Amino acid sequence: MTGDLANSVGAELEGAAHGEAGEAFALARRLRTPVWVYDIDAARIVLANAAACDFWNARTEADLRARDLSKDMSPAVR
Repeated sequence: MTGDLANSVGAELEGAAHGEAGEAFALARRLRTPVWVYDIDAARIVLANAAACDFWNARTEADLRARDLSKDMSPAVR
């Protein structure tokens, strides 16, 4: 998944704010505890709160969503 596609998926999930999942993540955004949603198939984070961005040393959530985390995965995990 490219960075643009990951950002699109993140935006789509963010837009789900009318459903239970979107409401739950809206609450997670206010937490000081790092919280993120990871797409195992794409090996990317698709949603994250500010504390998660700090945890991952990302300037913005978009920067974090653009990262390809598969580079650090062992072959057994892939």
